[in-house]
Amino acid sequence: MSSDRTTSRALFESLIDDAALFPPAKDPMDVALPGHVERRTSPHGWMLGRFLVAGTRLEDLRETLARDVSMDLGLILAAPADLDVLNVVDDDRRLSLAGIELGPKFGDSTSLAVDPSIPTYREIDRSGDLDDQLDQVSTDGVGAKLRTGGLEAGAFPSVDELASFITGCVARDLGFKCTAGLHNAIAHTDEATGFEHHGFLNILCATHAALDGEDPSQALTDRVGAGLIKTVSAITPADATAIRECFHGYGSCVFSEPVDDLVGLGLIEGSSR
Repeated sequence: MSSDRTTSRALFESLIDDAALFPPAKDPMDVALPGHVERRTSPHGWMLGRFLVAGTRLEDLRETLARDVSMDLGLILAAPADLDVLNVVDDDRRLSLAGIELGPKFGDSTSLAVDPSIPTYREIDRSGDLDDQLDQVSTDGVGAKLRTGGLEAGAFPSVDELASFITGCVARDLGFKCTAGLHNAIAHTDEATGFEHHGFLNILCATHAALDGEDPSQALTDRVGAGLIKTVSAITPADATAIRECFHGYGSCVFSEPVDDLVGLGLIEGSSR
C-alpha cells in the first residue's frame, strides 16, 4: 500500500544530496553536472537535494557549468584554508550556497562567517569520543555529520555506533546528516564486498524511535523491511516533519537506486514516463 502522499513528501523531500563526484561513482565534472540537472527535472526530482562539491573543485565546476544553469551547492571544506571559496560562490550568480560540510579535522567552525540560515555540519571523527564531539558541535551551533560507509569494511559504523549517534543528536536537539553507503532503503549485506550496509529507511525509522524516547537499534537491524513499512505507514505528516528536522538527509553518489527501492516498497509513486 502506498504511503500517504503528503507524508511521503514530508519524509523524503530533498532527502538525497547528489554526491556523483565522489567515490565509488566518481563521475567526471562534465558528466556529474548535466546528470544532476537531469535528475533534478525527473519525476522524482523533488527527492534530490544539494549538489555536493569539494571546495578544491569549485573552479572546475564553474568552468564546466553552463551559463544558463543555476545550482544549489553543498560545499565540503576540509580545512580553514578552504574558506576563501565562499567568496567565489557569492560572486557567481549561478551558484547558491545551500549547505556547508566541514571535515573532521577542520578545527574551530566558529571561524565561518556565513549566514546562520545556511545548514552547516561538522563531520564526526569516528576514532574520537562521540559525546565530546557532539557537545562541541552543539556549542558551535552547527549540525553533525556521520560517515556511514566507504570503500572498506571499517568505514561502516556498527548498529550500536549509529544508534548512539542518532540518540546523541536527538538528545541535544542537533540536526544531522549522513554520507556514503546508503544507496538502498533497507540494511543489507553487499553480496560483492561482504560489507554491512545501513539503510536510509532504517535511519529515518530509527530517528522516529529516538524522538519517541525509544531505542533506535531495533529499527536499524530490520533487514526484511516489513517492520519499517509498518512504521512509515503509521507516520503522520507532523511526525515526518519532526524526523526530518533531526535527520536532514544524506549524500549519495547514486540516485536511481534509492528511488527504485522506495517505489518497490510502495512508499512513493513510480514514474509515469
